Amino acid sequence: MRLCDLHCDTVTLRPDINDNGNQLSLDKGAVFDAWIQCFAAFIDDSDPHPEQTAEFIFDFADSQFKKYGERILPVETAADIDRAISRRKCGVIITVENGAALGGQIGNIQRLYDRGVRLLTLTWNGENALGFGAVTGSGAGLTAFGRDAVRKMERVGIIPDVSHLNTRGFYDVAELTEKPFVATHSNAFGVCNHPRNLTDEQLAELFERGGLVGINLYPLFITGGQSATFDDITRHVEHMLDLGGEHAVALGGDFDGADMDGDVKSLADIPQLYEYLLGKLPESTVNELFFNNAYRFFKENL
Repeated sequence: MRLCDLHCDTVTLRPDINDNGNQLSLDKGAVFDAWIQCFAAFIDDSDPHPEQTAEFIFDFADSQFKKYGERILPVETAADIDRAISRRKCGVIITVENGAALGGQIGNIQRLYDRGVRLLTLTWNGENALGFGAVTGSGAGLTAFGRDAVRKMERVGIIPDVSHLNTRGFYDVAELTEKPFVATHSNAFGVCNHPRNLTDEQLAELFERGGLVGINLYPLFITGGQSATFDDITRHVEHMLDLGGEHAVALGGDFDGADMDGDVKSLADIPQLYEYLLGKLPESTVNELFFNNAYRFFKENL
């Protein structure tokens, strides 16, 4: 099977990414015939030095990618994706989780792009210079800086990620952008009414715009509890498919960024999820979800 996963926090934890005790590693991904993985540099809302933290994570990631160059190929362009697949390497896309990494400076968008960043999650849970996280309860939209930043990101080539963003901010992104945007690790509010999840209206907007939504495997966003089964995950998939997301739903596991319990505890359980979904959905649909939708999106938008 082939996998393209839109979100993990593994490099933020700074393990050896080849063989470790975490939820995601190169060894765990060795079973995939093709594997494209987005690695996020996560910045906590309370971090007093977000720019420096981001650079530190980038430096660590670069050192790991060089150390395991025989298994990894950094992806910065559409052509890099096919290059990684043809060489049977893990194609790595660098992302940033939390626009606090910009340090309130518009010029840092180009700096992030030059470091290889291709997606930016605009907020985390709280408030930052760009806007407000979904769990803040704020009804305010993007700040003036946030609006400028989204426009600049689109010009430079960094795709806005609306996971964690509040509702008004989501619609500001939809209004400001001409190209598709993504929700790398978000589920369906219509199935589990957690504020981190997207409403049917938001999902429909993303689908209509040619965007991409990655199913988050964190049980809290799947069931509202501490555990989730394959069937629980399937309900989110089927709900999004019913809304027209057949060519827009992907996986955004959130490995090494969330406590996992239930049927999916790590990347090693993804083949079992794949087999389970084959019993529920057409094979072509399952392959779209696990790889083809994200592959096509990145080929068109990187």
